[in-house]
Amino acid sequence: MHCLLTFVINQRNGNPDRLSGNIRASMTETALTLEGPLSPKTTFLSSVRKSYLGMLF
Repeated sequence: MHCLLTFVINQRNGNPDRLSGNIRASMTETALTLEGPLSPKTTFLSSVRKSYLGMLF
């Protein structure tokens, strides 16, 4: 028996027009994402996440 596993990772650019972001909170995790321009030709996209699953099980 063979197992074939494929990961496809796509990157995306940050928002070139303005600083934006979102905060997500649930019973199992909290996450924050920020994106925006650094210069006319450079953007950033940053995200952090904290999982609480270890505390539940």
